[in-house]
Amino acid sequence: MDERRRFIYHRLRAFLRQGRAWRAAPTQSGQAAAILVKRKERINPFYVASGVLGVAFTLTACAYGVLMLQANRGLMRPDALGQEHPLLSLLDQHGAAILGAEVGLLAIASIAAILLDHWRGKRAARNHTQQDDNA
Repeated sequence: MDERRRFIYHRLRAFLRQGRAWRAAPTQSGQAAAILVKRKERINPFYVASGVLGVAFTLTACAYGVLMLQANRGLMRPDALGQEHPLLSLLDQHGAAILGAEVGLLAIASIAAILLDHWRGKRAARNHTQQDDNA
């Protein structure tokens, strides 16, 4: 029986090193059964920023493309009041600068997301080695 206990102990340590933890869950009979669950990792906020900036860049690039298409085909007509649409006039004046700023922000957010994941991975590995040294 000692050999079986050692085997179970080592398997449990291996699961705990992988970021898993025991949790008691009720069964149909009302008794608590131990199940393994993986610890929930925190969301990387830079992924959210990258997603929002990516959508903003896509919309701006599409609008800028429509502006350039209309300008090349000679369809840049003012409306009945003699004014252009405000979005098209904004993109006509500052479109390249807006797209450049969005690309820069998107690059910064993407690099920050990668660095945060790398840092969290190193920290988790360091914590696991410290736990192994303490055990």
